[in-house]
Amino acid sequence: MRSAPLLLVMALAGGCSEPILKNAPHPPASHVAGVAAAAAAAVTLANPDAAAHKSEEAQRAGAPPPRIHAVHETVPADVLDRLDHARPDTPTPLVAPQP
Repeated sequence: MRSAPLLLVMALAGGCSEPILKNAPHPPASHVAGVAAAAAAAVTLANPDAAAHKSEEAQRAGAPPPRIHAVHETVPADVLDRLDHARPDTPTPLVAPQP
């Protein structure tokens, strides 16, 4: 019973004041991304087959296979023909965006 009023006072004091680390310096986002990429590379170098083992274990355990989505969009053949026979010196015409 004694801790309930103390918790209430702490919650009210914490909710009404400024954040404690408001003016603390933040590292640049590029540095954080670099450290994350280096950590991922180190994990991959340590055990490059880990992802394959996880998927094999899931198949052995009877996990359902990943769902395959049917694609209903097609590309007309003339588009591919134009890409095959396009000259590099002619600029590609710009298409106006449709609203």
